[in-house]
Amino acid sequence: MTRNSGYHLKPHHKFEQGGRKYVADLETNDIIEINDVEWDILSRYGTQTEYQIVEALKKKYKVSSVFEGIKRLEWFGKRGQLLAQMPESSGEFNASQPVCAELRLLVPFGFREEESSIDYITTMNRYQLLSALTRKASLETLAFSQVRDGGIRPGNKRDLGKIRIRQITNDEDDTFAPVWYARDGYDGILLLSQLMESDLLYYQVPDIPIVHCILKFGQF
Repeated sequence: MTRNSGYHLKPHHKFEQGGRKYVADLETNDIIEINDVEWDILSRYGTQTEYQIVEALKKKYKVSSVFEGIKRLEWFGKRGQLLAQMPESSGEFNASQPVCAELRLLVPFGFREEESSIDYITTMNRYQLLSALTRKASLETLAFSQVRDGGIRPGNKRDLGKIRIRQITNDEDDTFAPVWYARDGYDGILLLSQLMESDLLYYQVPDIPIVHCILKFGQF
């Protein structure tokens, strides 16, 4: 998926002159001065998602500068420069299009923090549900080198079966929450917690369906 806020990159030409960087919109003939961050963003915008752009540039520039660069370029897009708005899908199912055989779902494991406060049957039903889903979808959860809410904590020994653990190396001063990593190409997010307020942040992830599955009374 390479969609970036509903825009795609128009034909353009980047060039430098007098120590400054510029980009020319070849459709409108507008010439716009850009900075180093925006120069690098433009090199990626047509083929990468916002998540991929930020991950690629966050060690070279301040993260806030990368987000500001994307925002400025999309501001030009609203004016019809550099970027063009993508047409919205009609929402109709096209039977001729191939259907992915296996969905990639993110399962935040923050719900395990509340296991001591819920009944045993509900806990077992959760894992039975996950086990059943692994037959139809690829399930992933997050594990961080520095612990974050919603990830697997070091020393946690429960067997996760066919659920893939995605290892993420992060610094102590890393300001990214687990929600950020949910933007990385998932087809959906499965929330199993009943009490975790941090799960509400996943509803802010654009274009990714969420299922909030609450299990109780021994059924799912």
